[in-house]
Amino acid sequence: MVVIGPSAYNLTSTILRRSYSQGASDVNKVHKIILRLPPTSNAFHKGHKIRLEISSSDFPHFDRNANTGKEFDSAENSRIAKQKIYHSAQYPSRIVLPIIPIKN
Repeated sequence: MVVIGPSAYNLTSTILRRSYSQGASDVNKVHKIILRLPPTSNAFHKGHKIRLEISSSDFPHFDRNANTGKEFDSAENSRIAKQKIYHSAQYPSRIVLPIIPIKN
């Protein structure tokens, strides 16, 4: 017997390239980030789940980012970038999804 687990499908993606204006000291500050996704549509049925992925890379969909601040094709040594999502009363995080009712 073959059991097939849940499947995940990418519905859409976007990119936001950030640079730190204050240098290394700026990486310890919390920044408000707004990502606007391109239009898409999907019917989510009872039992469906939504997953959001935050990443420093989506190659080859988008050009690589070596996290050095150099031009994309001249970056020789890449650096690790750590992403942190804050979700608290002080730093609320949210996903806003418009709901279009089903018309019979």
